[in-house]
Amino acid sequence: MSRAVAPVLHELRARLKERYLRFFREIGVDHEIGVCHAWHPARRKFATYPYVGSEYGNGDAALLVVGWDIGSDETPGRIQDFESRRRAIECKPVDQHNPHIAGTYFTALKYTGPASDWETFEDDHRTCQRILKDEVSSVVPGLPPMNPLSRIALTNFYKWVTVGRTKKGGGTDRIHFNRDLEIELFRDEVRILEPDVVVFQSATFRFLFEELLGPSAAPKSHVLKHPSVRGYKQPKEIVRPVDEHPPI
Repeated sequence: MSRAVAPVLHELRARLKERYLRFFREIGVDHEIGVCHAWHPARRKFATYPYVGSEYGNGDAALLVVGWDIGSDETPGRIQDFESRRRAIECKPVDQHNPHIAGTYFTALKYTGPASDWETFEDDHRTCQRILKDEVSSVVPGLPPMNPLSRIALTNFYKWVTVGRTKKGGGTDRIHFNRDLEIELFRDEVRILEPDVVVFQSATFRFLFEELLGPSAAPKSHVLKHPSVRGYKQPKEIVRPVDEHPPI
């Protein structure tokens, strides 16, 4: 996809927020606390605005990462705003990331460049999380000077979370309140962010990604294993498209 120079971060946020507020009005979500009052009892909330790194679009490619679900209620009593979301991912010490974000770090390294940074770790047999811990504590760390997570955007297919939920795992929040409106919101996220590449982090997306991207001119897309899947946590494995994995 040909792209103009990426808009500055605050312009992207403004356009995304306008679209999200429209969705909140359509579906009846309280735009401050995220609860949909038509959903009785109000056990679930809309958890967060998407993550947009401070250097999004400034690498070799603008990368949008699509996760499966939110995981936990990180901001009880409110929707997590853009800046809180950015700080929680981009500003967190990289050796403290969970397996999901550690894997996303190396996915970003692969797709946003430069290629030499990825080649340093491409054949590393340690898990992505282990590499980050080892390299940060190393006397001469081999990680790139710029955090590759700063160059990506991140959103989720399932955008609801149980109010107060603290555990990351589990599928109880993999539901839609209004699937059609939520898919329309996702498609507009893609249009606003204008990614060159979209990666979907779950093998299940192979049944969904064409529907999610819609009939418009779609960017290059890949369905990948989720970075926390046991046996697939090494850099080469987390960027290998699902169809290229050998049968288990």
